[in-house]
Amino acid sequence: MHLMAAEQDVGSCWIQIHLRKSKLGKSSEDLVRDILGIDDYFRIVGLLALGIEDGHMEAYALEDIDKERVHYLR
Repeated sequence: MHLMAAEQDVGSCWIQIHLRKSKLGKSSEDLVRDILGIDDYFRIVGLLALGIEDGHMEAYALEDIDKERVHYLR
């Protein structure tokens, strides 16, 4: 679906649901099920948000990146 969205110039973002919890400790799957009214028969592993992009950003050149903002973990 990501590839088809890109082919149609539609932006997409995967939202992981499976094995995640809300800030209050509730299963994200149960939370989404309650909000969207989805029956317990179905499993929810993720959501795919789709939308029309407001514009397209060009990639940064390596020389334009502020290396002071990059932190390396060792």
